[in-house]
Amino acid sequence: MNSSDCTFTEETGDEITNLSYAEKQIEQQRYQTSVDLLLPIQEETDVIATKIINFVDNLSYYEFTGSPDILLFPELYSNLLHSGKAFLISRVPYGSDDQISVVNGNLLVTLSKDSFLRTGLDAHPTSSKANNSVWLASYDLKSTFLEPHRKGFERLKGALGRFNNQWTFFLGIPPEHLDKSFMDSLRQSFPVPLVQRPLRAVRNVRSSVIVPPPINSLKKDSKDDLLEKSVDTLEHFSLLLLNADVIQKDYSPDPYICSCKPNSNSTSDILAISIVGLFDSSVSMHVYNLLRELDWSFCVHRNDHLSIPDSLVVSGKANRALLCLSQKNQKLRWTWKIM
Repeated sequence: MNSSDCTFTEETGDEITNLSYAEKQIEQQRYQTSVDLLLPIQEETDVIATKIINFVDNLSYYEFTGSPDILLFPELYSNLLHSGKAFLISRVPYGSDDQISVVNGNLLVTLSKDSFLRTGLDAHPTSSKANNSVWLASYDLKSTFLEPHRKGFERLKGALGRFNNQWTFFLGIPPEHLDKSFMDSLRQSFPVPLVQRPLRAVRNVRSSVIVPPPINSLKKDSKDDLLEKSVDTLEHFSLLLLNADVIQKDYSPDPYICSCKPNSNSTSDILAISIVGLFDSSVSMHVYNLLRELDWSFCVHRNDHLSIPDSLVVSGKANRALLCLSQKNQKLRWTWKIM
């Protein structure tokens, strides 16, 4: 990994116990499809791991396929999308710039020029080079103009219906807004199958792997040395996450494949937990906060199979993986954003 592949911050002192840079980044990366954790094997770990898995076992998201105008189906539109209680993201059709999302009661559509001309959506180019630009349409679904049976609602429904092909949509509902009885009723009346997908949490123990020794504060290092050590640490933990042979005992790495050089011969067992599905930042934050009592933790928040448009996140950081290493005893937290 080159230093140009990532940016990182170092946090020490009281920042480790207050709202930190890492937590702000989690909130800004509003949607993830996976969170991977590496945790030390110690007395508190089993309790925290059980809390995480029990929390995840009660969560789910929904998937359905149809023409985009299905988003205006009365019960879905009025009770979830219009009110902002649910968020929705489309899977990008292969080779297409077209995408639809609904967040906080706002409909966002990115589309190619051909789709713009075909659908008639009220959109504007995102670049001065309009011929090759992606176009963006935004609608506040809470406006009176877009209430059901109003002219604006009917025009929007007609425009969405002019998209080609069937689309796959993922619907997420934060735990505080989830009404299971309503969702059961919606699934029965919805014109296409509305499939409930549970979040999955998998745990396993990585036995006898080389774990980096405690990391000391590096404030005295030069900026270049700090960045180099940060990247080395990131690479080591990333290999631990993959359970790669390079961090197994007595394994000699090939320098042409990996620059990781373990600086410790001591080995230890670690616990790996992987959470997979579609969820918002409140779920990631809940999991992240459960780890505060551990001696150290390494978390990876990422979005692997959905392309989240930049308009859905703060400062256009949508598709960066977020990696956080916290060390309680040293009151140290490192955060990396991977391009």
